Amino acid sequence: RVLVDASGRVIPECGIDDRPERRFPSAAQWRWVTAQHPTCRFPGCNRRAIRCECDHIVPYNGYNTVIANLEPVCLRHHHCKHDGGWTVWRDSNGTTWWTSPTGRRYGKPIDELPTADP
Repeated sequence: RVLVDASGRVIPECGIDDRPERRFPSAAQWRWVTAQHPTCRFPGCNRRAIRCECDHIVPYNGYNTVIANLEPVCLRHHHCKHDGGWTVWRDSNGTTWWTSPTGRRYGKPIDELPTADP
C-alpha cells in the first residue's frame, strides 16, 4: 500500500529513512522508490522499476541510504554509470540528469503517475 497526496505525489512511510547507514535499501525504501519512479531513470529507458536495481545517486558513503538518494536503474544503465563514465544528479524538481563521458547532458523528468478517473 502506498499513500498519495492530492497532487499525486507518493508520501513516504514514517520512519522509512531511519537507518541511513545501511548499504542496501530496506524493503520499505524500495517500495517507495518503485512507486515514485515506475521506470528506469535513464532518459529514454522505459524498463519497469521492479526489473531494475536500486542505485544511490550520490555513491554510498556510509550514511546516505535514504529515499532522496535512491532511484531505480536497469542493469545496462547502472553499468553506464559505474563503468562507462556517466555521472548522475537530481534537481529540486525531481528531474534526473545524466552527463555522458563527452559532457552532453540528458534529463528525465519524474514519471507521470496514473490517476483515477473522477
